[in-house]
Amino acid sequence: MKKSTLLHLIILFSIILIIQNYLIIFAVHGMTGDASVVNYSGFVRGATQKLVKLEMSSITNDPLINQIDNYLLGLAGCENDYDIPYMDDKTFQHTLLELSITWTQLKQVIYDYRNGSVKEDTLLELSEKHFAIANEMVHDAELFSAHKLIQTETLIRVGLISLTFIMIFAVIIGHLFRRSEKEHLFQLTSKNKELEVAVKNAEQASKSKSIFFSNMSHEIRTPLNGIIGMTSVANENLADMIKVKHCLNHISITSNHLLGLINEILDMAKIESGKFTLNNSEFYLIDFMENLASIINSSKASEQEFIVDYSNIENKYLIGDFIRLNQVLINILSNSIKFTPNDGKIGITLHEMTSHKDNFTHLQFKCYDSGIGMSEEFKNKLFDTFTRENDFRINKAEGTGLGMFITKSIIDAMEGNIKVESQKEKGSTFIIDVEFEIGKEPMSKQEELLQYDFSHINILLVEDNELNAEIVTELLSDTKANLFIADNGQVAVNMFFTSDESFYDIILMDIQMPIMNGYDATLLIRKSNRKDSSTIPIIAMTANSFETDIKEALNCGMNAHVTKPIDFNNLKSLIKNYTN
Repeated sequence: MKKSTLLHLIILFSIILIIQNYLIIFAVHGMTGDASVVNYSGFVRGATQKLVKLEMSSITNDPLINQIDNYLLGLAGCENDYDIPYMDDKTFQHTLLELSITWTQLKQVIYDYRNGSVKEDTLLELSEKHFAIANEMVHDAELFSAHKLIQTETLIRVGLISLTFIMIFAVIIGHLFRRSEKEHLFQLTSKNKELEVAVKNAEQASKSKSIFFSNMSHEIRTPLNGIIGMTSVANENLADMIKVKHCLNHISITSNHLLGLINEILDMAKIESGKFTLNNSEFYLIDFMENLASIINSSKASEQEFIVDYSNIENKYLIGDFIRLNQVLINILSNSIKFTPNDGKIGITLHEMTSHKDNFTHLQFKCYDSGIGMSEEFKNKLFDTFTRENDFRINKAEGTGLGMFITKSIIDAMEGNIKVESQKEKGSTFIIDVEFEIGKEPMSKQEELLQYDFSHINILLVEDNELNAEIVTELLSDTKANLFIADNGQVAVNMFFTSDESFYDIILMDIQMPIMNGYDATLLIRKSNRKDSSTIPIIAMTANSFETDIKEALNCGMNAHVTKPIDFNNLKSLIKNYTN
């Protein structure tokens, strides 16, 4: 509770108490006045009785007559010598008026009785009437006073109860205020601690990134130096084919390592920017496992034992991002190779389980090794960015410290789960649970050739890289498609406008090209007045794979987006769908 709120409540309670005290004082003052009215009403009755007795004893008392007149004037609210309070009661005032009329008559009879013109019986009869009315007036005053007394008592009781409640409420409010102050203090303390932790984490992250960029500089320069060095050696020994082949092999291995480093950096950028997506497609699980085993066998030390078990698999044709799954498993198994002694054991087992989702299967991969293991402290931060175990055997190994962070992010994107069991010097086991949609068995090669018969289709391929154009031409050759090649966007636009309408059935458009890029070429084609300019399918084929690149391609008028390296089965399917 805020201090301002408490202050407002205190002011409100104070005002209530002041009003109650005022009302009680007013009521008590009224009770005092009512008691005076009862007394004076009794005085009128008593004084009249005394006056009549004196008159009947032939004793005159005019001052007493004047006194009774003053009493009646005062009770009626008129100016008088006794400052008698006014009783605001209709019944009392009505009786008082009746009494005043009788008194006027009685005074006249007294004067006449003194002169001898009125007999004693007349005086007694009128005085009895006056006494009866006076008694009634006293009774009315007492009733009104008693009623006011009950009201006053009620008001006092209500005041006392209200005061009690206000005091209790004040105590509760005070308690709540103290508790609120304690909670506020606790919250401030907690927030300060959170801020301290956040600052500490930010400093640690900044330090980790600095170390990371320092490591990256070294990690990237090392393979680049190797590539440049081996290229120089090969150029100086062109006549020695054995040496040239050795250099090329070394360049190939080093290039793949450099590509892996760059891919990890790009993956991390996608994940941190929220642009990381999965590209699901059909794949054959047995081929997937065999290819994985082949990669690991070629990477491990010759003395290391590698065990693969994927028997009893029922659903072999699946739909999912097998490239990312392959990246996850290679990340884990590559670490096993690095950190397992040459005489150690590395293995992967695959078990298929029932999924709770329709037309899905549950796969559980277990990657294990008998390597150096991990400490409990490092295991808790294994999947953080830029983290590596503080061990001289690890520090000598190549790596960015991003692999396990990317691995966890991929499994999370697949809505799967990954956990690790590890002990120092005893090895590690990674357990990965993921679910994939069950696919259909693909067509045979003959069926595929029949399905992808593009002999009637003219394709305009826009590609500035001769090697890429040659690859596309070769891999589409079995479709018998008619390929026409343009080496930049401007040439493609000229070829399209100088051809007959509907000559080209589809355009495969690269994006990054000299003279004119793919976006501008597409815009020019779409804006032209030719009938086929708005209907011809244009498919982007580019290494630009970010979500923003895909959106830009679609916004400028392209129909689909294919990322390099190209999945040619997917490309053939797109060509077939768009050319019908």
